[in-house]
Amino acid sequence: MKAIKYTLSLGFVCYRPTPDTNENLFDKYSQLQKDNFMNKLSKLIDDGDKAIENPNQKTASEKWQKHFGNRYPCHLANDELEEANVYEAPPVIRVPAKSA
Repeated sequence: MKAIKYTLSLGFVCYRPTPDTNENLFDKYSQLQKDNFMNKLSKLIDDGDKAIENPNQKTASEKWQKHFGNRYPCHLANDELEEANVYEAPPVIRVPAKSA
């Protein structure tokens, strides 16, 4: 996404990847449409960076779903921290404590 944004900042063009490679898909975009596209792309990049840095899969998935819609499967993500240790039982101290 960052590479796409950089390339578009150099020249707002997108040539069709078909035999008619001279057709610019953005040719009829107004300046307002171009600005809106770039703003939404920037928001996608910002939220994508936050999602990648977030250790909670569910929270991260919600950031992606905000941009890609309900087809992005948040229900499959774990709602826990990835680095967190999970224990089956509480820790037990096996040596009796001595008073001072």
